[in-house]
Amino acid sequence: MIRNKLFAVAVAGAFAIPWAAFAEDAAPAAPASPHTFTSNVGFVSDYSFRGISQTMGEAAVQGGFDYSHTSGAYLGIWGSNVSSTQFTDGNLEADWYGGWTKTWGDWGVNVGGLYYYYPGAELSNGDKYDTFEGYGSVSWKWISVKLSYAFTDYFGCNENSCAPAFNSSSDGSTYVEANATYPINDAFSITGHVGHQTIEGTSVDLDYTDYKIGVNYLYNGFNFGLAYKDTDAKSSLYTLAKTNGDTVDLSEGKVIASVSKTF
Repeated sequence: MIRNKLFAVAVAGAFAIPWAAFAEDAAPAAPASPHTFTSNVGFVSDYSFRGISQTMGEAAVQGGFDYSHTSGAYLGIWGSNVSSTQFTDGNLEADWYGGWTKTWGDWGVNVGGLYYYYPGAELSNGDKYDTFEGYGSVSWKWISVKLSYAFTDYFGCNENSCAPAFNSSSDGSTYVEANATYPINDAFSITGHVGHQTIEGTSVDLDYTDYKIGVNYLYNGFNFGLAYKDTDAKSSLYTLAKTNGDTVDLSEGKVIASVSKTF
């Protein structure tokens, strides 16, 4: 091994320039791929969607896969367990999404669509919870604002499936939100969120505002989070009973812990 190294050094000293030129011609650097594939997995002590628990206050395991292209186009799927008490005969949410994103210096835009799919889950009249939303957002540095618009009934609710709380279709429901992630250093960041959900077709006031504030810590590729979330939703409209008779206010304030990793 030592003899081989000495020989290589001697040859390199004698033929450094010609050999380097030959190496560049013989083995040009491969161009960077325009395609990127990533995956992620995580755990949360409570799956909160727009301030409302989707797991009756219980923990959830989550994960997904993403594809992006240098043109800005992207596709992905993300999944989580959910409560079969909230989504009758279903215990899984699978979100399929795609869109286009672009940045110009500190500014960025993101537009796309997202389909919420709940395999096996049905409302009392057989309608599905499945929902399709379009979204668009604008960002500046660590701040973003986003609008989501439901092109279908909002999680299946209409005058037939969710009466008497609904007297017509709930398509056209919107969610407006502002998000911020401020980096303290390479490891710590502070997060903030406020959003307002408007639900169409209701005979009762289901609209509400939610907010969340938290901290993230990046360590060895794992992202640890701790956040407090709350809403101004009417508790009576967002309280469900467990199978054991206990009740859960899905909209109540709560501290949520999380850990995730992207590969």
